This record gives sequence, C-alpha cells and structure tokens, in this order.
Amino acid sequence: MKKIHIFAVLLIGIVAIGVICFGYLSKSKNNVNTSYTEWVEEIGVNSTEYIDIYGGVEDDSKICLFIDYHDDLEGYKELCDIVNGHNRFVEENPTYFPNNMNICFVNRHKNQCVPTFFFNNTDISYGIDKYIPELKREATAKLQYMFIDLNAAAMELEVTDNLEINVPVLIFYYKNSSLPGDKGYELLTEFKNLEQVVIDYHVPNYAIRDVAESIRRYQPDVEIYFVDGNDLVKYEG
Repeated sequence: MKKIHIFAVLLIGIVAIGVICFGYLSKSKNNVNTSYTEWVEEIGVNSTEYIDIYGGVEDDSKICLFIDYHDDLEGYKELCDIVNGHNRFVEENPTYFPNNMNICFVNRHKNQCVPTFFFNNTDISYGIDKYIPELKREATAKLQYMFIDLNAAAMELEVTDNLEINVPVLIFYYKNSSLPGDKGYELLTEFKNLEQVVIDYHVPNYAIRDVAESIRRYQPDVEIYFVDGNDLVKYEG
C-alpha cells in the first residue's frame, strides 16, 4: 500500500472524521510525497503559504489530504483554490484518476474537530454514505461535495468577494437547540455552480420552510433536500 509521507510521519489509516480530532504536526513548509506527483504540483499543494498539509492516506482506492488553514481567511481562500484547482485538473486530465476512486480534502482548525471537508463520491462520516446515493450523481474524480458543520465553522462563514467555491453540492450539518440564523447561509453566495443543498439538522421541531426560504434567498434555483433518518426528502415548496 502506498502512503503519503509528511515530514517522515507515516499515517497508517484514516480515522472517522466526525468522531476523532487529528493530532497537529507543526511545520513550516508542505512537502507531500505521493505517487501522484503531477497532480500535487499542478493544484499547488506544495506551494501554499497559509495552510499545512499535516497528513494523509493513499492506496489504490483512496487518496485523502488532511489540511489545517489555521483559522485564517487567507488560508481558507488557499484551501478553496486547491479544491478548485483539483477540479480543473480532473477536467483537463480525465483519465488521471479512476472515477470510482474516493478523494477527499479534510480541513480542521488547530486543536479542534473538523468543520469542513470536500469529497468526490461518498464518505462514511456523519452517515453521509447512507443518503448520498439518493442524489443520483455520476461517479467522478472531481470534488462534488462540501460538508460544513455549522457548530464548528468560523472562517467559512466570513463572506468575501474574493472567494469562489466550485462544487455542485453543499451539505449543512447542525446540532443545536435552535436554528443557526441567516449568517450561516451567507456563504452560499460564494458558490458559483451550486446545484443541490442537503440539510442535516438535529434541531427540535424546526420549520423546514424557514430553512428553505433562507437558502433560496441566496441560491434561488438549487434543489433542497432534508435528511430524514437514512433517507433524503426533496423540498417541494
């Protein structure tokens, strides 16, 4: 099995994202050693200034990078640039990765759990793999999904004109006693090709219509789905 080495640290597995926080490895420069060298160079992983690639895993069916942008706006922009760069790379090199390969970029703040991650086809975290097939998206090596935990997100909610996210599906996760408020949805303006929004809220007796209207305020044409157990329910309002 091939592995990604970060400063001679060998990670022998990927932990469940929604349960365990990753250890932090401080370093001044990224140096990702992977068999996909052309990909790493083309999307700019080794030339970042504001983020650290602090681990990863690679084998014949999966490649995943663990990223820390230090809760900084410039770092978050750089993360989004890498995501967009990956998708451009796949468009320009459609046979480089097989479509059934699982690819993910996992982001977390220092000493915190994961607020956001990007993936291409499916992921076991937060039970995503139970309902994602209902969206009926084709398998691709492009990063199709962004997952955001509104309980942990911070810089992700700071809207800026200079940031663009090119993924077609956004998954909102939230667990609280009340809804997050409009600020949690303003980031929708940063998505340029958004097609579907999934709401996975664990909030007592919340009004689905209120959430849908908040989303439509920023993205009027997207399809909206609500997680109901292991199923998705499409909003028809």
